[in-house]
Amino acid sequence: MATIWNRITGRDNAEERAISYQSVWGSGSDLNVVMGSVSGQTVNEATALKLSAVYGCIRIITDNTATLPVGVFVRRGGTRYPTLAPAWLNNPNPEMTKVDFFDQIFMSLLVHGNAYCLTPRDGAGNVTELWPVHPNNVQIHRGEDMQLTYIVSSADAKGKVTQVPLNRDEICHIPGIRMPGNLYGLSPLQAAMDVFSVGLAAQEQAGRFYKNGSTPGGIITIPKEAGDISQEAVDALKASWNSYHQGTQKSSGLAVLTAGMTYMPITLSPEQAQFLQTRQFQIQEICRLYGVPSHLLNDTSNSTSWGSGLEEQSIGFVRWTLSPWLERVEASLQRLLPGADNGEFIKFNLDGLMRGNTTARYQAYSSALQNGWLSVNEVRAIEDRAPVQGGDQYLQPLNMTTLGSGDTTQ
Repeated sequence: MATIWNRITGRDNAEERAISYQSVWGSGSDLNVVMGSVSGQTVNEATALKLSAVYGCIRIITDNTATLPVGVFVRRGGTRYPTLAPAWLNNPNPEMTKVDFFDQIFMSLLVHGNAYCLTPRDGAGNVTELWPVHPNNVQIHRGEDMQLTYIVSSADAKGKVTQVPLNRDEICHIPGIRMPGNLYGLSPLQAAMDVFSVGLAAQEQAGRFYKNGSTPGGIITIPKEAGDISQEAVDALKASWNSYHQGTQKSSGLAVLTAGMTYMPITLSPEQAQFLQTRQFQIQEICRLYGVPSHLLNDTSNSTSWGSGLEEQSIGFVRWTLSPWLERVEASLQRLLPGADNGEFIKFNLDGLMRGNTTARYQAYSSALQNGWLSVNEVRAIEDRAPVQGGDQYLQPLNMTTLGSGDTTQ
């Protein structure tokens, strides 16, 4: 760790500087890419996360990926076997847990389309720790020799920026989807800038509406014959009305008006109704962008649009949204394994998220046990239960045999 860290923090020089990991990750907020849009809204990391749908989608994906069990396996003869995982996979560095580390990795991917981590090595060339780096602090260059160089920027306590070139053995780049020939993954903020900007504009308009005075619930009209009334009388009438009819416990009560007064409730205008529809549509647009079923954000307006129910939507979310992100991270971290050349690979365990309801699971287990392709202990392992004695045997139905074996037992 010392070699890479000293180069980034400038400690290879004689001057000792008070620079920490936060200098490399935290300073990225000062380097945010600011983009304009057709709505006039500024779209960047800070503004996009102000949209509840954006924050909700990112939270759902990061929470469900960073907390998954992860291990190292090797495949022999078509069968996958678990093997010893390096310490950095579940303890990336002294300051972070596995969840903290993968939270930042997936957050970087979902906001910037790229994730980076420093990969310090020991004398034998094996990776010892993983340290996330803010995507805005990394620039990629391809040299004349076609080799990639990663320029990592950091700032000291006085604001002086240091740029350090690193090679692929010193930093791991996890890109999102990218166009052919591009070195960077495509940032969702850039790919769908106007989706975010319209959402920000609608949110700002809603804030101004309530700040400048929202629409009253109704109007009490006094006939002309009553003549002009004083402000004191108006205030007294308003206070009396509110005292009898304001609040949920007093709703739907009977109102009595005298002296020819009439009450007219105020409903949403067509423009206001359209505004609410726009905000609802933006939630669906953002969910579509991130591949998150809207019911996971407590929006059930389209709860049966995919599959026959919410359960199938949730399983589809794991298959079509979480799995591709996980495989990108697995493939990038796999090359850091000491035994990568011998077929070792990293795999997140999705079994917990793919479970159906209790009845469906038990029916599937029953079929697997009766047909002999799962043992009792394998089923118990899936359910996170301890093995039992004799549970490693496989069952075979008595009335089944191999085709053509000649067994005529009835």
